[in-house]
Amino acid sequence: MSESSGRIALAVREASAATENRRALLARRNRLARLIYWTDRMIEELEAQNQAAARRVGTRSIEKLERLAEAMPFPCEIRSTQRTRPVKVLDELFEIQGRLLELKVGDLAPDVRRFDETVDDYYVWAGYERDTPA
Repeated sequence: MSESSGRIALAVREASAATENRRALLARRNRLARLIYWTDRMIEELEAQNQAAARRVGTRSIEKLERLAEAMPFPCEIRSTQRTRPVKVLDELFEIQGRLLELKVGDLAPDVRRFDETVDDYYVWAGYERDTPA
C-alpha cells in the first residue's frame, strides 16, 4: 500500500467518523426536541386541569408522566400520584423540562444566566446564589 493510499484511507475514516458524530448529535437533538415537545403538551393539559379547578390529576396524566420519565436521558423518579394536585404535578414536570432544556442548550447556560442577571435579580430572590437550578 502506498503512502498516498494510506492517507486517503485515513481521510475516509476520519470523514466517516465525523459524519457519524454529526448524525449522533442530530439524533440526540431531535430526541431532546421531541421530549421537550411532549413536556409542553403535558404542561398544557395540566394547566387546563388546574384552571378547571381540578383537585387531583387523573390516572391518565400520571401514566403519561411515568412514560415520559422512562424516556428521559437521565434518571427520573416521579413523586406525583393520582392524588396529587395538578399544580404540584406541573412543578414536577417543570423540573423535568428544565433538565431537558439544560441538556439542549448546555454550554449556552452561563451566557443565558449573565443575560438574565442584567434583566432582573431572579437568581438571588429564587435562592440560587451561585448556580442555576438546571
